[in-house]
Amino acid sequence: GVDSSGNFVQQFEDLSTLAHNTTLHKLQLTEEAGSVLVFKDLAAPNRPGGFVSLTVPGGTTIAVTSESGNQILEVQRSLVVDGVTVTDSFLYEYTSASSSSSSFSSGVSSSSSSSGGSGPSAGQIQSCTYRRQTGSGGSWQNITRAVYSYYGSGDANGSQDDLRTATRQTWQDTSGTWADVGTDYYRYYSGHLLKYVCGPQAFANLSANTPDPFTASDATVSLYADNYFQYDINNRVTLERVFAGSKTINFAYTRNPRYPVGSSSSSSSSSSGSSSTPGFNVWIFKTTMTNPDNSQVVTYANYAGQTMLSVLVESAPSSSSSSSGTAPD
Repeated sequence: GVDSSGNFVQQFEDLSTLAHNTTLHKLQLTEEAGSVLVFKDLAAPNRPGGFVSLTVPGGTTIAVTSESGNQILEVQRSLVVDGVTVTDSFLYEYTSASSSSSSFSSGVSSSSSSSGGSGPSAGQIQSCTYRRQTGSGGSWQNITRAVYSYYGSGDANGSQDDLRTATRQTWQDTSGTWADVGTDYYRYYSGHLLKYVCGPQAFANLSANTPDPFTASDATVSLYADNYFQYDINNRVTLERVFAGSKTINFAYTRNPRYPVGSSSSSSSSSSGSSSTPGFNVWIFKTTMTNPDNSQVVTYANYAGQTMLSVLVESAPSSSSSSSGTAPD
């Protein structure tokens, strides 16, 4: 939070500190354990609010080393191993306007992967390449890469810019080329809500048993998908089916009746709160996850969404809970 003098102050007894360099347009967060995070402030000319660097105790640093406009082009992670500096690099490339297909070689970048849409908007991450340099001035060695494709306007099974596939590739030194390792495939409801997830093995099985996995019906995809989701009117997951629909997990949501919707969400110095001002030690949200074996995980969170208590109930709830924990007031 910010006090009346404009100084940053901690909340919830946090011992971290936050400093603002208005000249460099940077915010520095020093955490209690010693990690230092640096972000651009909202007045920065490029990537306002964007990540700059992270330094953890011991000296390992992750930092943005190249950017263009609002896009990060490279992030590097440096650490010293047995006296030798090892630098890991993550290179990012982005889609151009109305790109209908990926320009990268991939087993899923075929004519069947496009359903006639307009292609993704410019600026979506098209690939991320992981490479490594050992020793100062050493050569870079490619290790692995992820290549992404997206839905365009008019595509079936997804809205504009929804992620469609993520293909992992490894570098082949002998041929000097990238080889596909596996592909994750995603389908959506309207409004960008995730419907089906096929992991690499599920997508391989789907591809092997259908003429075109991208045009297969939902009923067919459900026979292979690792995850399927349903939502309530507030876009919260109410049901998840896993392992090709063989197991079902249900979710239910409850709000503390003492603090109905519309009551103040500001914090209070009181640990117990009041009827209009809940403190951060008062639970507001209760989430009940019912597993396939009918056990439940019940989680209570305060108004800020911070978990206060999470308990495992060995059987379905009854008049007397079998949990050793009790709900906070």
